[in-house]
Amino acid sequence: MPTVLAAAAVGGVLWRFCRNARFRQGREAVQALRYSVEHLDRLHHREFEYAVRDLVFRDGCSGAVQVGERGATALT
Repeated sequence: MPTVLAAAAVGGVLWRFCRNARFRQGREAVQALRYSVEHLDRLHHREFEYAVRDLVFRDGCSGAVQVGERGATALT
């Protein structure tokens, strides 16, 4: 029985470590996100909405979503 508990504890620690590593990698990728004005100017309106969502998320608004409706406010 103690062996099973020890194995479960080690598995839990490894799972949490891997999950945190994936989160950090995703966060680092978002923080490195940069767009030039020229690039934003060439985007289709839907792509522009996603780019703005990503930039707002990068700047700390975790509630940023792409809605895609006329007059919609996507920040919560």
